[in-house]
Amino acid sequence: MIDSLPFRPNYRMNIPVISRLFAKSDPTSMPNIPSGVETQPKQRELAWTSPSFFHIYGGRFETYNPDQLAAKKGSGIYRKMLRDPQVKSAFNLVLDIMVSRTYRFDKPDDSPLQEEISQFFDYQINEFISGTWLQAMRAILLAKAHGFSVSEKVYKVGEWQGNQKWLVKAIKPKPYETFTFENDVYGNISKIIQEQDNDRKTLDPNKFIIFVSYPEIDPVYGESDLRACYRAYWEKDNILKFRNIYLERSAGGFWIANPSEEGGSLSTAEEADFKKMLENVTATTAMMVPRGWKVDLEHGFNTEAYEKAAIHCDKQIAKALMVPNLLGFSEQGTTGALAQSKTQLETFFRVIDRQGGDLADTLNEQFFKELAWWNYGVKQFPRFTFETLTTAEKREVAEAWIIATEKGVVINTVEDENRTRELLQYDARDPETELLNPPVEPEPAPKLEEFDDNEYRRLVKNIDEIIDDTTSHRFKESAPLWVGRTNFVDIEKSLDEDEDSFFTDLAKDIDSAFSEIKRKIKEINSSMPEKDKVNIQKEVRKMDDAISKETKSNMKETVRIYLRQSYKRGRKAAQKELKSASKNMSEIVQDRIKISIDYAQRKAIDPITQEGVSNFEQGLGIKTADKVFAEKSFKITGDLTEEMVSKAKQVILNGIQNELSVDEMIEQLQEVLPTLVGKIDEETGQIDQNERSRLETIVRTNVLDAFNQARMSVFTDPDLDNFVEALQFSAILDSRTTEICRRYDGRIFSLDDQIWKALQPPLHFSCRSVLIAITAVDEWTESSKARHDDGTLVQPGAGFGNIKE
Repeated sequence: MIDSLPFRPNYRMNIPVISRLFAKSDPTSMPNIPSGVETQPKQRELAWTSPSFFHIYGGRFETYNPDQLAAKKGSGIYRKMLRDPQVKSAFNLVLDIMVSRTYRFDKPDDSPLQEEISQFFDYQINEFISGTWLQAMRAILLAKAHGFSVSEKVYKVGEWQGNQKWLVKAIKPKPYETFTFENDVYGNISKIIQEQDNDRKTLDPNKFIIFVSYPEIDPVYGESDLRACYRAYWEKDNILKFRNIYLERSAGGFWIANPSEEGGSLSTAEEADFKKMLENVTATTAMMVPRGWKVDLEHGFNTEAYEKAAIHCDKQIAKALMVPNLLGFSEQGTTGALAQSKTQLETFFRVIDRQGGDLADTLNEQFFKELAWWNYGVKQFPRFTFETLTTAEKREVAEAWIIATEKGVVINTVEDENRTRELLQYDARDPETELLNPPVEPEPAPKLEEFDDNEYRRLVKNIDEIIDDTTSHRFKESAPLWVGRTNFVDIEKSLDEDEDSFFTDLAKDIDSAFSEIKRKIKEINSSMPEKDKVNIQKEVRKMDDAISKETKSNMKETVRIYLRQSYKRGRKAAQKELKSASKNMSEIVQDRIKISIDYAQRKAIDPITQEGVSNFEQGLGIKTADKVFAEKSFKITGDLTEEMVSKAKQVILNGIQNELSVDEMIEQLQEVLPTLVGKIDEETGQIDQNERSRLETIVRTNVLDAFNQARMSVFTDPDLDNFVEALQFSAILDSRTTEICRRYDGRIFSLDDQIWKALQPPLHFSCRSVLIAITAVDEWTESSKARHDDGTLVQPGAGFGNIKE
């Protein structure tokens, strides 16, 4: 195979001449060297990296991972930590930013050979390799989670430009915990040792890409980035467990019986019965209380200590992973200067650039160097390099170069222009093309016009008119004001509070329904007839009544309450923004707008129930608004309960067919409904609330829907007399931004545009986008609809509307 290759490596070319090794220096040919200084530097290492007792093994010994956390908790601790929402988001942010940057191959010279090698490298990583180059780099960067990573290079002979070449078909990550290393007393790795099928195999290090994170701490095993955030992770994990215990004990309240003045003493039997009744009271219990006694449900003190402690831990996790707190990937404060966030972002990019440089150096040393040697027999090759500049920095460099060429400070040559084009990702200019940017002669300074005395007097006379005109256009000259009027921090806080409470209460209702289903499964299984398919189907149909009417009623009431609450918060936020906008107008206009807003609010509050109502263009009344919320709560409850019952039927039939026990059926049902009922944590035995993704999606989507419906009802109120002229779509709060929200973010359309019938958030599941009012005090420009490259309109998610031409 090697003989058929275009180049056969000459190993002798690397063997130095023996006489050169043993040749002695001619003292007469050496320069004058101060006394006490050697004639040449000592090349041998002197200091050891290990204790001296290892020397008994001949200077080479097998080292083991010194990570105490992995030793105590097992190698899977880091994988478990990566399942934490905060750890996962911050860790993946660093990795994705690092590997998704543009890159280039820096050639040592402009020779045709180096250009060919550069093109060959590009073919290797973009076309020949299995999977994607980004996936390969991410796999190597798992060293940041484990301390080091071992990825095997799978070589294969391939064809490029009609010639056979050595290429790497795949870079396969291997489980780090299966490897140990043999190294000498100086820390140089000589062998890789892996556990394979109850045997220890010795492997050649040159066959692998070994990437070490923080080699300055440990040159062989490095140190995991997650090691620094373990304390915060452990604390948060336990804080949330204690929080759940607190909710379990205190959130349901305590039944307390107190005698009134008329209450007499109870007999021993009556007192025992009364205590037993209080101990066994449930949501479905009806009780008869002795005369003169009163039973109350007392709730414990509400506390935010657990939430604040968890937020603090999240901040510590983000800090340990070098993610600034103003980027939105951890809990933020209520204030933060724009300059401070920019400084944090620039520093963050510098850290990413340094870490990316380590990855690039490793790839050059252990990957591209071999490809250049095996295929071209050269040691100098184009080096893989990440672009260090951000988009904004590239723009600044390009603008500075343009200004320099226009002013004649520099002359724009073909090489200079091509470097600028490369920076901006444009194609290189053909060297034969003329009309390169010539130096531009500086424009002469404009000649000042002479004003006569009469013109001066006329300007002074009309100075009041000039000032008034300037004042009336002050808004046109300033930055958009509507964004500043919208308090995104308060909006996000309101949505978070509603979602958290809604999720907690709805989860309790789901748990009650699931408990009833489990009881029904046990009941059906105990009365199940053997080998009677007709009666079996009859028994299974009993699952339709598994969830009680009371549980369904509680679930519907939970949904209705939180839809109302989000609706009221949305109205309040929208009214506050419009009042803020009116402050930039005259006092007369301010009073009119304030009266209109206050009047609309009074009209929208029922004097008896004091509940907020919808106030859309159709002018919905209180009863109609309540009907809308009731219908939505009925539908959500029906969808959830029907899915749970349907899955339970399937599990019963499958259990009968496979002769499963009742416990196995219930366990199987838990496995097919994890996004609703949660998943049992194997370590704690408790339900992992983070697994209830479907429930979270339902809560998040419906809370935002009610919130935006409320804002729309305020903005379209006819009493405002067209004070709101347009709306801007904003996805600033949407951390799960999809294409529809990303493409429409910042776009403006008039209030009466038909697009709002389909563009009113939510536009997809778990959407967090909101609408911002643009008023008569603002100057705005209509936007165009977002389109794909083929000209078709960008549409919301399935089931969320359809934008028409």
